Amino acid sequence: GVEFAADGTLGSRVLLASEDYETVAAAWSPEGSRLVMLGFSPATGLYNLYLCTLDGLPPRQLLTSHSRVNPPVWSADGREIIYDVQEEGARHLYRLNPEDGRGGMIVTEDDWNAYPIPSPDGSYLAYLSDTSGFVNLYSLDLNQNNTQPQILTLVTPDVGYVWSPEIEQRRIAFINAADNDLYWTVIPNFQTAIPFPSFRLTDNDDYNVILK
Repeated sequence: GVEFAADGTLGSRVLLASEDYETVAAAWSPEGSRLVMLGFSPATGLYNLYLCTLDGLPPRQLLTSHSRVNPPVWSADGREIIYDVQEEGARHLYRLNPEDGRGGMIVTEDDWNAYPIPSPDGSYLAYLSDTSGFVNLYSLDLNQNNTQPQILTLVTPDVGYVWSPEIEQRRIAFINAADNDLYWTVIPNFQTAIPFPSFRLTDNDDYNVILK
């Protein structure tokens, strides 16, 4: 469809997307001057990532793929876009620099790795993975090369999970998909084969929880 962004200075509308494809998702950059937009063309079956600005210039294509691309997120510093792609029965995590086009796969295991969310300071990436045989919450230290993903929970979180804004705490709140209760856990500052305990915050029997 067609999407417009309001220009806060002139009060005019700036065309961001055409009628050639369906807009699936869009995400503002941290500084608020750019949008990354995910589109899908029913005619070609292609997924496309575009970088949009509010200066009236046409969107710039960053990626085109026959594989399903899922909604992207920005890194905390706005230098990279992180997304996952469904490829050959798996889902792979990728990073992409929108300025120079550099990037690549973040997690190389040929498993189901999806729903990436960077920490507020950009040091860690949280995501869901079935590496253990079950869907669990993992974290990856983005400041260290060749580091192994750290499993954070032994329960299966729902896709809605959030980082604490307190950077030094490195805490994540999540909803347990099995009992719909709210939990939180912490990312340890060392590698461990088993996750830290998860602490339950609610005991819900009759209503759903939405994290924001």
